[in-house]
Amino acid sequence: MAKLVSELFRILNNPSPFTGAFLFLGKTPMTTVQRYDRGELKSAVRTDEGYLLAEGFAARPGVLEYRQADGSIRRELVTEEELHRADSLETLARKPVTLEHPTGEAGEQIFVAPENIQEFGVGDVAEAVEVERLNGFVKIRMAVRRKDAVAAIDQGIRELSAGYTVDLDMTPGEHPVYGRYDAVQRNRKYNHVAIVPMGRAGSSVALRADSAVQISPFQPGTTPQQERLMSDVKKTVQEELARRDADEKAKKLADENEELKKKIDELQGKLDALTKKAEDAPEEDEKKADSAADRLAWFKERTDALSVAQKMGLSGLDGADVPQIKQAVVKAHLGDGMRADASDAYFDAAYDIVKAQVEKKSQQDAYSGLASPAVPAPGHRQDSALVSPEDAFLANMNKHFSR
Repeated sequence: MAKLVSELFRILNNPSPFTGAFLFLGKTPMTTVQRYDRGELKSAVRTDEGYLLAEGFAARPGVLEYRQADGSIRRELVTEEELHRADSLETLARKPVTLEHPTGEAGEQIFVAPENIQEFGVGDVAEAVEVERLNGFVKIRMAVRRKDAVAAIDQGIRELSAGYTVDLDMTPGEHPVYGRYDAVQRNRKYNHVAIVPMGRAGSSVALRADSAVQISPFQPGTTPQQERLMSDVKKTVQEELARRDADEKAKKLADENEELKKKIDELQGKLDALTKKAEDAPEEDEKKADSAADRLAWFKERTDALSVAQKMGLSGLDGADVPQIKQAVVKAHLGDGMRADASDAYFDAAYDIVKAQVEKKSQQDAYSGLASPAVPAPGHRQDSALVSPEDAFLANMNKHFSR
């Protein structure tokens, strides 16, 4: 719908043909002819050398009138579809610019060719050829270099006329905007662009350079069909504008409601957080107590692990955590027998076994002196009294713990 409304606005503000349904009254073979149509230069800049660099319109869509040999007028339709064809516009790029259309020795109009370019060429069209989307005109940039052509523009000769060949589809019909036509132009191929005093395409395609007064765009005459069409278009546009205005108001209200909902949700979130904090206060105290118990348990576990490591003669573990100490103990005990893919659970289980073995050996070492009295060394004089078990135990304990 938005695309339709955009097209309707374009028609209202810049009437130009659109590719709609035409009323075809018959069909005959196409004929290729030469044509000379007009356009406009919008602006120009004078270089330090005195050249003119200008931008303007070289062609427009619509119905163009041509006088035939018998004096009759033939109305030829130029549609936007044909005028804007890429293969047609490409033939306009880099084409020569002339002052008036070239004429032969007998006064007949001729095209520009390599053998006469030095005589007729006064400049050239730039490579960039564009389509003015608002009105369908073909826009070009051109350089005018020859002195007489620059002087002609300064004196007010400011319209453009394109010279080209075209195939004529001799099928008459009725265009919804431009009315009746006798033929349709197809396959336009450009030869040159001429600077002329007055052009077939109307003053909308007149050149404006330096202080030239701006000329109003081409406005075709209206017919009852066109007036009805414009009335329907205006009504449709007004309805669309009213609908769009209502949609914008509804969207604005929805946005305001959404913003209000966000604020309510934000306040509700703060309230829920405060309520939860009050409810969780006792639990937080319990968590703090649990945290202290956890720290004490960790300290005891680490101290125990360090004790086992020291009994095994391991050192350099002062900065290690509990899992690292346990892993060091297990690796020292198992050596090459330890699994290469050992997990944390594996280390915990293996450590418990190693710890039990280390503690058992420590107890055995502590009580090994209680089994028999001390035997003096050979040659050593022994007192008549035997060493008591208590003294033997204490001596063995001191020996063990003094290591």
